[in-house]
Amino acid sequence: MKKLTIPLAIIVGSLIISISIYFSITNEKRMQFKICMNSYLFGAQTKKDINYNEFRKDVKELCKLGIYKK
Repeated sequence: MKKLTIPLAIIVGSLIISISIYFSITNEKRMQFKICMNSYLFGAQTKKDINYNEFRKDVKELCKLGIYKK
């Protein structure tokens, strides 16, 4: 069992480091996406005549297209 702990610790450590690097690199895009979503949804929360869930899906696609260029 002792022989497995060092390789297991290396694997777990490398996973933690890689996830941390991924989140630090994509932080700017995720924040831009959040701001985009909030700016569109702010006005929609006060209106009662629109379907909020449908509007949210449309806004999500619009923000993805604008931010991530997909």
